[in-house]
Amino acid sequence: MAFFIPVADDKITVEAVLKMYGTLYNSQLLSKPKWILSHVQHHIPSPEILLPCIADVITTYGPLKDAVSGQPLFNAWAWEIVKNMLENVHLGYYSDPPGVELHFEIRKDQDGLKLYWCCHGTNSMEGGVHQYLIQHFKSFNTCLQHAINVLLDYAVGTLNRTGMPYFGHFDIPLKNHITHLLELTSNALCHGTAPQSGWMNGDNYAPANETFGMIKLTPDFTKPLGMWEFSPKYAQEQNIHHCLTTTMLHLYSGGSVERYQSVGQMVVKCDQRLP
Repeated sequence: MAFFIPVADDKITVEAVLKMYGTLYNSQLLSKPKWILSHVQHHIPSPEILLPCIADVITTYGPLKDAVSGQPLFNAWAWEIVKNMLENVHLGYYSDPPGVELHFEIRKDQDGLKLYWCCHGTNSMEGGVHQYLIQHFKSFNTCLQHAINVLLDYAVGTLNRTGMPYFGHFDIPLKNHITHLLELTSNALCHGTAPQSGWMNGDNYAPANETFGMIKLTPDFTKPLGMWEFSPKYAQEQNIHHCLTTTMLHLYSGGSVERYQSVGQMVVKCDQRLP
């Protein structure tokens, strides 16, 4: 097996438990593959190991001819695709990135075996995220504010890659705004009692004088990586620009809050009256 090689320690532990139930590892793999994948970590090896295995399978089965048509399994067009695919394998695009953990322990089952959350592939993204959003958007021509609210609602309660649920969203300006409203409400109704939001409102602090930017990469750094040098002419011809997302909150003495949220060239304005 070239892909998804089981981790030896996990496999040995699982085999011992399966032996107690009178079954074998390979039998469980054939009958309940999801059970094996959730209890045993698997990894995709480095190109040095992966490439010969894949090439051996392709060169063995690719030239085989169909018994009826007499045509080979791979035609000339398929062999061109194979060349590109093998090049990607050689470059490491199919292997697990070194030093990146792709399995996270969620809990242990009744037999003391570890249950893992695996980040290989995009199935969880397609079924767990995209389908949910499609069902709740109802229309692909939704307004920007509705899209933001749906995304915030999705984050709460879902599991992150460590298997732990999200308890909130990551819209810092919105959190600051809610905390500000809580402070106003607390001062008006609770006689100055400190709010219990658990969030430090960054809008209450003066902006720092620090500046952030990008540094120029030297040729000694870029050339070994095969990176092109920056060309102002090319950037101008391609009309390269940054996608700017800003949220501005303004409090006026009249008691109204105007919230402007700009994403690209779209602006959503929400007006809310304070007590």
